[in-house]
Amino acid sequence: MRKKYQPSPLDELELLFELWNRDEVLNFISEHQNLTSNLINSHNQVKKYFPEADQILQVFIDPDENIKTHLTLYIRTKQNVTIALDIFDKLLDDWWLDAQAEIGGELSLNLEFR
Repeated sequence: MRKKYQPSPLDELELLFELWNRDEVLNFISEHQNLTSNLINSHNQVKKYFPEADQILQVFIDPDENIKTHLTLYIRTKQNVTIALDIFDKLLDDWWLDAQAEIGGELSLNLEFR
């Protein structure tokens, strides 16, 4: 009997997010393994507020120190700016402010408009 293929957590993340500088993002996640479940949860939470939005991960590199400090999750939306900012504020109040305590400084959220 053949074993059923089980995607790795990194495979799953690649299905959920667009990865800018893919290798950098995957290396950062590999170095911070606790991020994987938090990223999956983050994706699900963002989807509740921005169901149509693309979610993009990028490693933030501090330009002064030239070190990788955290991932940024960009929420790219077509929403009207005023409406999107209101929804983003609600996401921050309802979920993100509490989630940050668990995630720490390894992830930030940012809204992007197309």
